[in-house]
Amino acid sequence: MNLKKYSPLLLAALGLTACGGGEDPALESAIRKALKDGQVTTEEWQDLQAQSANGPYSDCAQLLALVEKVNANVRQKAEQLPSCEAVKKAEQKTALSFALFVENSNSMMGYFTGNTAFKDAMMDLGSRIEDKGKKNDYYFINDQPHKIGQDYEEFIQKMDRKTAIKVGNIRISKLDEMLGEAVRQVTEEGKTAILASDFIYDVNRQNPKDAFPKLKYSIKGKLQKLRERGDYGLLLLKMSSLYDGKYYDYQDRPTSIKEERPYYICILGKNAQLQEMYLHYDLKSIRGFEEAIIFYQPDGLSYYHSVLGQSYKAGQFSRPRGQELIQAIEKPSLDKRSGSFEMALAIDLSKLPAPASYALDKANYALAGGNFSIKEILPLATAEIHKNDQRYLGTASHIFILESSELPKDNFEIKLALKKQLPAWVAASHTEDDRNIKEQLDKTLGLQYWVSGISEAFNELGEDNYYFQIKLPVSN
Repeated sequence: MNLKKYSPLLLAALGLTACGGGEDPALESAIRKALKDGQVTTEEWQDLQAQSANGPYSDCAQLLALVEKVNANVRQKAEQLPSCEAVKKAEQKTALSFALFVENSNSMMGYFTGNTAFKDAMMDLGSRIEDKGKKNDYYFINDQPHKIGQDYEEFIQKMDRKTAIKVGNIRISKLDEMLGEAVRQVTEEGKTAILASDFIYDVNRQNPKDAFPKLKYSIKGKLQKLRERGDYGLLLLKMSSLYDGKYYDYQDRPTSIKEERPYYICILGKNAQLQEMYLHYDLKSIRGFEEAIIFYQPDGLSYYHSVLGQSYKAGQFSRPRGQELIQAIEKPSLDKRSGSFEMALAIDLSKLPAPASYALDKANYALAGGNFSIKEILPLATAEIHKNDQRYLGTASHIFILESSELPKDNFEIKLALKKQLPAWVAASHTEDDRNIKEQLDKTLGLQYWVSGISEAFNELGEDNYYFQIKLPVSN
Protein backbone atom coordinates (compact mmCIF):
# COMPACT_ATOMS: atom_id res chain seq x y z
CA MET A 1 0.00 0.00 0.00
CA ASN A 2 1.06 3.56 -0.64
CA LEU A 3 1.21 5.15 2.80
CA LYS A 4 1.75 8.72 1.65
CA LYS A 5 -0.95 11.09 2.90
CA TYR A 6 -2.27 14.15 1.19
CA SER A 7 -3.33 17.37 2.87
CA PRO A 8 -6.92 18.23 3.77
CA LEU A 9 -6.11 21.45 1.88
CA LEU A 10 -6.27 19.32 -1.25
CA LEU A 11 -9.92 18.64 -0.50
CA ALA A 12 -10.59 22.28 0.24
CA ALA A 13 -9.09 23.22 -3.10
CA LEU A 14 -11.53 20.89 -4.80
CA GLY A 15 -14.47 22.29 -2.86
CA LEU A 16 -15.10 18.89 -1.31
CA THR A 17 -16.71 19.33 2.09
CA ALA A 18 -19.03 16.97 3.90
CA CYS A 19 -22.73 17.74 3.70
CA GLY A 20 -25.53 17.03 6.12
CA GLY A 21 -28.20 14.46 5.56
CA GLY A 22 -27.94 11.05 3.98
CA GLU A 23 -26.76 12.25 0.52
CA ASP A 24 -23.36 13.75 -0.16
CA PRO A 25 -22.86 14.41 -3.89
CA ALA A 26 -19.40 15.92 -3.38
CA LEU A 27 -18.22 12.89 -1.43
CA GLU A 28 -19.66 10.51 -4.03
CA SER A 29 -17.90 12.50 -6.75
CA ALA A 30 -14.61 12.15 -4.86
CA ILE A 31 -15.21 8.41 -4.55
CA ARG A 32 -15.85 8.07 -8.29
CA LYS A 33 -12.65 9.97 -8.97
CA ALA A 34 -10.71 7.64 -6.66
CA LEU A 35 -12.20 4.61 -8.41
CA LYS A 36 -11.33 5.93 -11.86
CA ASP A 37 -8.19 3.80 -12.17
CA GLY A 38 -9.88 0.67 -10.82
CA GLN A 39 -8.46 0.86 -7.30
CA VAL A 40 -8.57 2.92 -4.13
CA THR A 41 -5.12 3.51 -2.69
CA THR A 42 -4.49 4.01 1.02
CA GLU A 43 -3.83 7.70 0.42
CA GLU A 44 -7.15 8.10 -1.43
CA TRP A 45 -8.96 6.23 1.33
CA GLN A 46 -7.46 8.54 3.95
CA ASP A 47 -8.52 11.60 1.95
CA LEU A 48 -12.07 10.25 1.79
CA GLN A 49 -12.02 9.73 5.56
CA ALA A 50 -10.80 13.30 6.07
CA GLN A 51 -13.56 14.66 3.82
CA SER A 52 -16.30 12.71 5.58
CA ALA A 53 -15.02 13.34 9.12
CA ASN A 54 -17.80 15.76 10.11
CA GLY A 55 -20.68 14.26 8.17
CA PRO A 56 -22.99 11.24 8.18
CA TYR A 57 -20.20 9.02 6.83
CA SER A 58 -17.68 9.77 9.57
CA ASP A 59 -17.95 6.17 10.77
CA CYS A 60 -15.55 3.98 8.80
CA ALA A 61 -18.10 1.23 8.19
CA GLN A 62 -20.63 3.72 6.79
CA LEU A 63 -18.02 5.24 4.51
CA LEU A 64 -16.99 1.81 3.27
CA ALA A 65 -20.63 0.96 2.53
CA LEU A 66 -20.95 4.14 0.45
CA VAL A 67 -17.73 3.35 -1.44
CA GLU A 68 -19.02 -0.15 -2.20
CA LYS A 69 -22.32 1.32 -3.40
CA VAL A 70 -20.60 3.77 -5.75
CA ASN A 71 -18.17 1.06 -6.88
CA ALA A 72 -21.08 -1.14 -7.94
CA ASN A 73 -22.27 1.57 -10.35
CA VAL A 74 -19.05 2.61 -12.06
CA ARG A 75 -17.73 1.23 -15.34
CA GLN A 76 -14.33 0.10 -14.04
CA LYS A 77 -14.93 -1.52 -10.67
CA ALA A 78 -12.23 -1.81 -8.02
CA GLU A 79 -11.65 -5.46 -7.19
CA GLN A 80 -10.28 -4.79 -3.71
CA LEU A 81 -10.97 -1.89 -1.37
CA PRO A 82 -8.77 -0.95 1.61
CA SER A 83 -10.35 -1.72 4.96
CA CYS A 84 -10.52 0.54 7.99
CA GLU A 85 -8.38 -1.94 9.89
CA ALA A 86 -5.62 -1.87 7.25
CA VAL A 87 -5.54 1.93 7.24
CA LYS A 88 -5.41 2.03 11.04
CA LYS A 89 -2.47 -0.38 11.09
CA ALA A 90 -0.66 1.72 8.48
CA GLU A 91 -1.16 4.87 10.56
CA GLN A 92 0.15 3.16 13.68
CA LYS A 93 3.19 1.90 11.77
CA THR A 94 4.10 5.37 10.53
CA ALA A 95 3.30 7.24 13.77
CA LEU A 96 6.04 9.67 14.70
CA SER A 97 8.07 9.67 17.88
CA PHE A 98 9.30 13.05 19.13
CA ALA A 99 11.98 14.58 21.31
CA LEU A 100 10.81 18.04 22.42
CA PHE A 101 13.48 20.40 23.79
CA VAL A 102 12.53 23.67 25.51
CA GLU A 103 15.42 26.05 26.19
CA ASN A 104 15.43 27.33 29.78
CA SER A 105 18.45 29.63 29.88
CA ASN A 106 18.41 33.11 31.44
CA SER A 107 17.35 34.72 28.18
CA MET A 108 14.22 32.53 28.08
CA MET A 109 12.86 33.16 31.58
CA GLY A 110 10.70 36.09 30.50
CA TYR A 111 8.65 33.71 28.34
CA PHE A 112 7.94 31.48 31.35
CA THR A 113 6.52 34.34 33.47
CA GLY A 114 2.73 34.46 33.60
CA ASN A 115 0.20 33.14 31.11
CA THR A 116 2.25 33.73 27.97
CA ALA A 117 1.70 32.61 24.39
CA PHE A 118 5.02 30.76 24.66
CA LYS A 119 3.83 28.52 27.49
CA ASP A 120 0.50 28.00 25.77
CA ALA A 121 2.25 27.07 22.51
CA MET A 122 4.54 24.56 24.24
CA MET A 123 1.61 22.84 25.94
CA ASP A 124 -0.45 22.93 22.73
CA LEU A 125 2.42 21.51 20.68
CA GLY A 126 3.02 18.83 23.30
CA SER A 127 -0.65 17.90 23.12
CA ARG A 128 -0.59 17.62 19.33
CA ILE A 129 2.44 15.36 19.20
CA GLU A 130 1.06 13.33 22.11
CA ASP A 131 -2.08 12.68 20.09
CA LYS A 132 -0.22 11.81 16.90
CA GLY A 133 2.93 10.06 18.03
CA LYS A 134 4.27 7.16 20.00
CA LYS A 135 6.06 7.68 23.33
CA ASN A 136 7.69 11.11 23.27
CA ASP A 137 10.61 12.48 25.28
CA TYR A 138 10.42 15.93 26.88
CA TYR A 139 13.48 17.99 27.87
CA PHE A 140 14.68 21.31 29.20
CA ILE A 141 17.98 22.31 27.60
CA ASN A 142 20.68 24.88 28.45
CA ASP A 143 24.19 23.62 29.25
CA GLN A 144 23.00 20.15 28.26
CA PRO A 145 19.69 18.27 27.84
CA HIS A 146 17.77 17.68 31.08
CA LYS A 147 15.12 15.02 30.60
CA ILE A 148 11.69 15.69 32.06
CA GLY A 149 10.38 12.27 31.04
CA GLN A 150 7.75 10.83 28.73
CA ASP A 151 4.70 11.98 30.66
CA TYR A 152 2.91 14.86 28.92
CA GLU A 153 1.07 15.79 32.12
CA GLU A 154 4.38 16.11 33.96
CA PHE A 155 5.72 18.23 31.10
CA ILE A 156 2.91 20.78 31.29
CA GLN A 157 3.19 20.94 35.09
CA LYS A 158 6.84 21.96 34.74
CA MET A 159 6.19 24.68 32.17
CA ASP A 160 6.53 27.51 34.70
CA ARG A 161 9.32 29.86 35.74
CA LYS A 162 9.74 28.47 39.27
CA THR A 163 10.55 25.03 37.90
CA ALA A 164 12.46 26.00 34.75
CA ILE A 165 14.86 28.31 36.58
CA LYS A 166 16.08 25.44 38.79
CA VAL A 167 16.98 23.01 36.00
CA GLY A 168 20.58 22.92 34.73
CA ASN A 169 22.93 25.86 34.28
CA ILE A 170 20.66 28.63 33.07
CA ARG A 171 23.62 30.96 32.46
CA ILE A 172 24.77 28.88 29.49
CA SER A 173 23.11 28.99 26.07
CA LYS A 174 24.93 27.44 23.11
CA LEU A 175 22.63 27.42 20.09
CA ASP A 176 24.89 25.32 17.88
CA GLU A 177 25.25 22.64 20.57
CA MET A 178 21.47 22.57 21.10
CA LEU A 179 20.94 21.99 17.39
CA GLY A 180 23.67 19.36 17.51
CA GLU A 181 21.73 17.45 20.17
CA ALA A 182 18.57 17.72 18.06
CA VAL A 183 20.49 16.28 15.09
CA ARG A 184 21.72 13.41 17.28
CA GLN A 185 18.16 12.58 18.33
CA VAL A 186 17.16 12.36 14.66
CA THR A 187 20.14 10.43 13.32
CA GLU A 188 20.87 8.12 16.27
CA GLU A 189 17.54 7.77 18.10
CA GLY A 190 15.21 7.90 15.10
CA LYS A 191 13.16 10.72 16.58
CA THR A 192 11.63 13.81 15.08
CA ALA A 193 13.32 16.54 17.15
CA ILE A 194 11.72 19.85 18.17
CA LEU A 195 13.70 22.71 19.71
CA ALA A 196 11.97 25.81 21.11
CA SER A 197 14.36 28.70 21.75
CA ASP A 198 14.84 32.44 21.36
CA PHE A 199 17.86 31.38 19.27
CA ILE A 200 20.00 34.14 20.74
CA TYR A 201 23.57 32.93 20.63
CA ASP A 202 25.73 33.57 23.70
CA VAL A 203 28.76 35.39 22.24
CA ASN A 204 30.42 35.55 25.67
CA ARG A 205 30.84 39.34 25.43
CA GLN A 206 32.69 39.12 22.11
CA ASN A 207 31.96 41.52 19.29
CA PRO A 208 28.97 39.85 17.56
CA LYS A 209 30.46 40.57 14.13
CA ASP A 210 33.40 38.34 15.07
CA ALA A 211 31.31 35.59 16.68
CA PHE A 212 28.45 35.23 14.20
CA PRO A 213 30.38 33.92 11.17
CA LYS A 214 31.74 31.14 13.40
CA LEU A 215 28.19 30.40 14.57
CA LYS A 216 26.96 30.20 10.98
CA TYR A 217 29.54 27.62 9.94
CA SER A 218 29.19 25.65 13.17
CA ILE A 219 25.45 25.29 12.56
CA LYS A 220 26.03 24.49 8.90
CA GLY A 221 28.47 21.73 9.83
CA LYS A 222 26.13 20.11 12.34
CA LEU A 223 23.14 20.18 10.00
CA GLN A 224 25.10 18.83 7.05
CA LYS A 225 25.21 15.59 9.02
CA LEU A 226 21.45 15.37 8.46
CA ARG A 227 21.79 15.94 4.74
CA GLU A 228 24.58 13.38 4.44
CA ARG A 229 22.34 10.79 6.11
CA GLY A 230 19.74 11.13 3.37
CA ASP A 231 16.19 12.40 3.15
CA TYR A 232 16.13 14.85 6.06
CA GLY A 233 15.10 18.47 6.47
CA LEU A 234 14.29 21.26 8.90
CA LEU A 235 11.08 23.22 9.46
CA LEU A 236 11.48 26.61 11.16
CA LEU A 237 8.57 28.46 12.75
CA LYS A 238 8.77 32.08 13.84
CA MET A 239 6.61 32.65 16.91
CA SER A 240 5.71 35.61 19.14
CA SER A 241 4.97 35.84 22.86
CA LEU A 242 4.87 38.27 25.74
CA TYR A 243 8.29 38.48 27.38
CA ASP A 244 8.16 39.61 31.03
CA GLY A 245 11.60 39.69 32.58
CA LYS A 246 15.22 40.67 32.09
CA TYR A 247 16.70 40.65 28.62
CA TYR A 248 20.49 40.15 28.50
CA ASP A 249 22.29 41.84 25.61
CA TYR A 250 25.53 40.55 24.05
CA GLN A 251 27.54 42.33 26.76
CA ASP A 252 25.47 40.46 29.37
CA ARG A 253 23.79 43.65 30.59
CA PRO A 254 20.15 43.18 31.71
CA THR A 255 17.19 45.29 30.61
CA SER A 256 13.74 44.77 32.14
CA ILE A 257 11.02 44.51 29.52
CA LYS A 258 7.39 43.43 29.36
CA GLU A 259 6.67 43.35 25.64
CA GLU A 260 6.04 40.98 22.75
CA ARG A 261 9.24 39.26 21.59
CA PRO A 262 10.00 36.66 18.90
CA TYR A 263 11.13 33.12 19.56
CA TYR A 264 11.46 30.11 17.27
CA ILE A 265 10.50 26.46 16.96
CA CYS A 266 12.89 24.30 14.98
CA ILE A 267 11.68 20.85 13.82
CA LEU A 268 14.14 18.33 12.38
CA GLY A 269 13.32 14.98 10.82
CA LYS A 270 12.55 13.05 7.66
CA ASN A 271 11.27 15.26 4.86
CA ALA A 272 8.00 13.34 4.60
CA GLN A 273 7.51 13.76 8.35
CA LEU A 274 8.05 17.51 8.13
CA GLN A 275 5.51 17.73 5.33
CA GLU A 276 3.13 15.65 7.44
CA MET A 277 3.59 17.98 10.41
CA TYR A 278 3.16 21.21 8.46
CA LEU A 279 0.10 20.05 6.54
CA HIS A 280 -1.70 17.81 9.05
CA TYR A 281 -0.75 19.11 12.50
CA ASP A 282 -2.13 22.59 11.72
CA LEU A 283 0.92 24.34 13.20
CA LYS A 284 -0.33 27.70 11.93
CA SER A 285 -3.13 27.63 14.50
CA ILE A 286 -0.74 27.46 17.47
CA ARG A 287 -0.97 30.65 19.50
CA GLY A 288 1.72 33.13 18.48
CA PHE A 289 2.48 31.63 15.06
CA GLU A 290 3.79 34.21 12.58
CA GLU A 291 5.93 32.68 9.82
CA ALA A 292 7.36 29.38 8.59
CA ILE A 293 10.07 28.17 6.25
CA ILE A 294 11.14 24.64 5.36
CA PHE A 295 14.63 23.68 4.25
CA TYR A 296 15.12 20.88 1.73
CA GLN A 297 12.30 19.70 -0.46
CA PRO A 298 10.50 16.45 0.38
CA ASP A 299 11.24 13.93 -2.36
CA GLY A 300 8.62 12.63 -4.74
CA LEU A 301 6.29 15.62 -4.80
CA SER A 302 4.57 16.28 -8.10
CA TYR A 303 2.47 19.35 -8.80
CA TYR A 304 -0.73 19.09 -10.84
CA HIS A 305 -0.82 21.76 -13.53
CA SER A 306 -2.75 22.67 -16.65
CA VAL A 307 -3.16 25.71 -18.87
CA LEU A 308 -6.73 27.05 -18.94
CA GLY A 309 -8.19 27.49 -22.40
CA GLN A 310 -10.40 30.55 -21.83
CA SER A 311 -9.80 32.16 -18.43
CA TYR A 312 -7.61 35.28 -18.26
CA LYS A 313 -6.76 34.88 -21.92
CA ALA A 314 -5.34 37.55 -24.24
CA GLY A 315 -4.25 36.53 -27.72
CA GLN A 316 -4.67 33.08 -29.22
CA PHE A 317 -3.14 29.62 -28.90
CA SER A 318 -4.13 26.06 -29.70
CA ARG A 319 -3.60 22.86 -27.76
CA PRO A 320 -2.17 19.54 -28.97
CA ARG A 321 -4.85 16.99 -29.79
CA GLY A 322 -5.53 13.99 -27.61
CA GLN A 323 -4.50 15.61 -24.32
CA GLU A 324 -6.81 15.53 -21.31
CA LEU A 325 -4.87 18.39 -19.72
CA ILE A 326 -3.24 21.35 -21.46
CA GLN A 327 0.43 20.91 -20.61
CA ALA A 328 1.76 22.22 -23.91
CA ILE A 329 0.50 24.87 -26.32
CA GLU A 330 0.88 25.55 -30.04
CA LYS A 331 1.03 28.65 -32.24
CA PRO A 332 0.62 31.38 -29.61
CA SER A 333 -0.06 34.88 -30.98
CA LEU A 334 -0.35 38.35 -29.45
CA ASP A 335 -3.69 40.03 -28.90
CA LYS A 336 -4.15 42.52 -31.74
CA ARG A 337 -5.71 45.16 -29.52
CA SER A 338 -3.40 45.09 -26.48
CA GLY A 339 -0.28 43.79 -28.22
CA SER A 340 0.30 41.22 -25.49
CA PHE A 341 -0.26 37.53 -24.85
CA GLU A 342 -1.73 36.26 -21.58
CA MET A 343 -2.70 32.82 -20.37
CA ALA A 344 -3.67 31.21 -17.08
CA LEU A 345 -1.87 28.23 -15.58
CA ALA A 346 -3.66 26.25 -12.85
CA ILE A 347 -1.31 24.61 -10.31
CA ASP A 348 -1.93 22.52 -7.21
CA LEU A 349 0.19 23.97 -4.39
CA SER A 350 -1.80 22.35 -1.58
CA LYS A 351 1.11 20.02 -0.78
CA LEU A 352 3.75 22.74 -0.98
CA PRO A 353 5.95 22.60 2.15
CA ALA A 354 6.00 26.39 2.53
CA PRO A 355 3.60 29.00 3.94
CA ALA A 356 0.83 30.39 1.74
CA SER A 357 2.34 33.89 1.76
CA TYR A 358 5.57 32.53 0.26
CA ALA A 359 3.71 30.92 -2.65
CA LEU A 360 1.86 34.18 -3.42
CA ASP A 361 5.00 36.34 -3.64
CA LYS A 362 6.01 36.76 -7.29
CA ALA A 363 9.57 37.59 -6.23
CA ASN A 364 10.04 33.99 -5.09
CA TYR A 365 9.62 32.58 -8.62
CA ALA A 366 12.00 32.10 -11.53
CA LEU A 367 10.39 32.23 -14.98
CA ALA A 368 12.27 31.57 -18.21
CA GLY A 369 11.36 31.14 -21.87
CA GLY A 370 9.22 33.24 -24.19
CA ASN A 371 9.94 36.56 -22.48
CA PHE A 372 7.17 35.80 -20.00
CA SER A 373 6.57 37.40 -16.63
CA ILE A 374 4.10 36.62 -13.86
CA LYS A 375 1.29 39.16 -13.97
CA GLU A 376 -0.65 37.80 -11.00
CA ILE A 377 -0.97 34.81 -8.65
CA LEU A 378 -4.48 34.10 -7.39
CA PRO A 379 -5.82 31.56 -4.92
CA LEU A 380 -8.40 29.49 -6.77
CA ALA A 381 -11.11 30.70 -4.38
CA THR A 382 -10.70 34.30 -5.61
CA ALA A 383 -10.19 33.54 -9.32
CA GLU A 384 -12.88 33.95 -11.99
CA ILE A 385 -12.84 30.74 -14.00
CA HIS A 386 -14.60 30.35 -17.35
CA LYS A 387 -17.14 27.54 -17.29
CA ASN A 388 -15.31 25.72 -20.09
CA ASP A 389 -12.16 25.57 -17.96
CA GLN A 390 -13.68 23.74 -14.99
CA ARG A 391 -12.51 20.41 -16.41
CA TYR A 392 -8.89 21.57 -16.36
CA LEU A 393 -8.84 22.64 -12.71
CA GLY A 394 -8.40 19.16 -11.27
CA THR A 395 -6.81 19.59 -7.84
CA ALA A 396 -5.44 23.07 -8.58
CA SER A 397 -5.27 25.52 -5.69
CA HIS A 398 -3.77 28.56 -7.45
CA ILE A 399 -4.01 30.36 -10.79
CA PHE A 400 -0.88 31.91 -12.34
CA ILE A 401 -1.46 34.55 -15.01
CA LEU A 402 1.53 34.71 -17.34
CA GLU A 403 2.09 37.50 -19.88
CA SER A 404 4.47 38.31 -22.71
CA SER A 405 4.64 41.12 -25.26
CA GLU A 406 7.30 39.50 -27.46
CA LEU A 407 6.85 35.83 -28.33
CA PRO A 408 9.72 33.91 -29.98
CA LYS A 409 9.13 32.66 -33.51
CA ASP A 410 10.86 29.33 -32.89
CA ASN A 411 9.80 26.55 -30.54
CA PHE A 412 10.63 27.21 -26.91
CA GLU A 413 9.86 26.00 -23.39
CA ILE A 414 8.39 27.97 -20.51
CA LYS A 415 9.96 27.05 -17.16
CA LEU A 416 8.27 28.18 -13.95
CA ALA A 417 10.05 27.42 -10.68
CA LEU A 418 9.47 28.36 -7.05
CA LYS A 419 12.86 29.18 -5.55
CA LYS A 420 13.97 28.05 -2.12
CA GLN A 421 15.33 31.28 -0.69
CA LEU A 422 15.27 33.08 2.62
CA PRO A 423 12.04 35.06 2.95
CA ALA A 424 12.16 38.80 3.64
CA TRP A 425 11.12 38.37 7.27
CA VAL A 426 14.51 36.83 8.13
CA ALA A 427 16.46 40.01 7.29
CA ALA A 428 13.72 42.19 8.79
CA SER A 429 13.96 40.30 12.10
CA HIS A 430 17.78 40.42 12.34
CA THR A 431 20.05 42.67 14.39
CA GLU A 432 23.79 42.64 15.06
CA ASP A 433 23.62 44.91 18.11
CA ASP A 434 20.99 44.35 20.81
CA ARG A 435 22.25 46.84 23.40
CA ASN A 436 19.18 49.02 22.87
CA ILE A 437 16.64 46.20 22.81
CA LYS A 438 13.65 48.40 23.66
CA GLU A 439 14.04 50.08 20.27
CA GLN A 440 14.10 46.76 18.39
CA LEU A 441 11.77 44.44 20.25
CA ASP A 442 10.90 42.55 17.05
CA LYS A 443 14.52 41.65 16.29
CA THR A 444 16.73 38.67 17.17
CA LEU A 445 20.47 39.02 17.63
CA GLY A 446 22.31 37.19 14.85
CA LEU A 447 19.18 35.69 13.27
CA GLN A 448 20.34 36.01 9.67
CA TYR A 449 23.63 34.21 10.38
CA TRP A 450 22.19 31.07 11.90
CA VAL A 451 19.32 30.87 9.41
CA SER A 452 21.88 31.22 6.61
CA GLY A 453 23.84 28.38 8.20
CA ILE A 454 20.71 26.22 8.08
CA SER A 455 19.98 27.19 4.49
CA GLU A 456 23.51 26.51 3.26
CA ALA A 457 23.58 23.14 5.01
CA PHE A 458 20.69 21.92 2.86
CA ASN A 459 21.21 23.96 -0.32
CA GLU A 460 24.75 23.79 -1.65
CA LEU A 461 25.89 26.32 -4.25
CA GLY A 462 25.24 25.28 -7.83
CA GLU A 463 22.21 23.11 -7.08
CA ASP A 464 18.73 23.72 -8.43
CA ASN A 465 17.24 25.11 -5.24
CA TYR A 466 13.57 24.90 -6.20
CA TYR A 467 10.48 23.67 -4.43
CA PHE A 468 9.17 22.72 -7.86
CA GLN A 469 9.74 23.37 -11.54
CA ILE A 470 7.05 23.13 -14.21
CA LYS A 471 7.94 22.94 -17.90
CA LEU A 472 5.49 23.95 -20.62
CA PRO A 473 6.56 23.22 -24.24
CA VAL A 474 5.49 25.77 -26.85
CA SER A 475 5.61 24.96 -30.58
CA ASN A 476 5.11 27.35 -33.49
